[in-house]
Amino acid sequence: MTIIVALIAASAALIGATIAAVTAGRRQQRQLDHDRQLADVTELRAVLDEAAGNLADAERAMQTVQDLLTAGRKVTDQAKANVSTAQDALTCSARRVRIRLGEEGPYGPYQDALDAELRFRASTVDRAPAGGDPTADMRTHRAAFIAARDEYFQAAHRVVGSHIGPDPRR
Repeated sequence: MTIIVALIAASAALIGATIAAVTAGRRQQRQLDHDRQLADVTELRAVLDEAAGNLADAERAMQTVQDLLTAGRKVTDQAKANVSTAQDALTCSARRVRIRLGEEGPYGPYQDALDAELRFRASTVDRAPAGGDPTADMRTHRAAFIAARDEYFQAAHRVVGSHIGPDPRR
């Protein structure tokens, strides 16, 4: 009888240990999955934030060019360099956003902003000296840039905003 009780006790202990191990393994896997999701959101947020910063830099560079041309002045070499640097950063960020999210969500508006910046540059900084007055095109392209920028901000918020708390508009 003692052997039977010992076997039952050993079996119960073995079953209990197995259940505990399986439960612990599942809990650990859930924690690892959760940690990975948080890391992914953090990395995605960093990419989207960098892209937003590049939009701000491009907007400042475009504003400087617009101010110079509106005042009837020539676009300085520094202003040209700032537009070129901003364009390079926008292009790099567009690639990173597209890699992470595909062509849906924030990528479309971001690419629209980049396209507007390229048209702005072509109509102001890169235009031929004999060209006409660039101010009308310049304003149109900046307005398209700002509209696309704002649309990008909304799309980026939809992607990562829900992971940081309630929607501030509610």
